[in-house]
Amino acid sequence: MPVPQVPEALTQGVLDGAVVPWEVVPSIKLQELVRNHTAFPGSPTFYVATNVLAMNKAKYQSLPADLRAVLDAQSGQAAAAMVGAMLDEQAVIVSEQARRRGNTLIELEPAEAERWRAACAPVTEAWLGQMQGRNVDGAALLADARALFARYAA
Repeated sequence: MPVPQVPEALTQGVLDGAVVPWEVVPSIKLQELVRNHTAFPGSPTFYVATNVLAMNKAKYQSLPADLRAVLDAQSGQAAAAMVGAMLDEQAVIVSEQARRRGNTLIELEPAEAERWRAACAPVTEAWLGQMQGRNVDGAALLADARALFARYAA
C-alpha cells in the first residue's frame, strides 16, 4: 500500500499497523493514529530501504572536470553516510515525540526480532522465484546486498 494511503486505512480499520521508518511518521501523523510503536534492534532493522540519486550520464560527462570532481566527492558513500546520519538523528527525534504523546515504544528482544524475520522468509522466497522467472540471479543479488549491509553497518 502506498504510504500516503496508510492513515486512511488505519482510521477505517483496514490496517491494524504499518511498517514505516521513523522519519515518515510525522508526515502522515502516524504518532496520532497509533499508540504503540515497535522497534527492531540492531542494523539493519526490519527492512532496508534503498535510495538512488542518479544523473544523466551524458549531462554528467558534459560538465567541466572541476564540477564533476565536486559531484564525485559529495556522492556515493559520502552522500550515503550523510543521509544515513540524518535518518538516524530523525529516528531519535521522532521516537521521542511519540513517547511524549504518551505512546508506547517497544523494542523487540533479538530472539523475537529474529522470529519476525523468519516469518517474512516466504516473501523473500517469492521474490527469488519472481527473479528466477525473469532470468535474474536473485540469490546473487540478495547475497551481494546482505554483504554490503554487513560491510557498511560496521
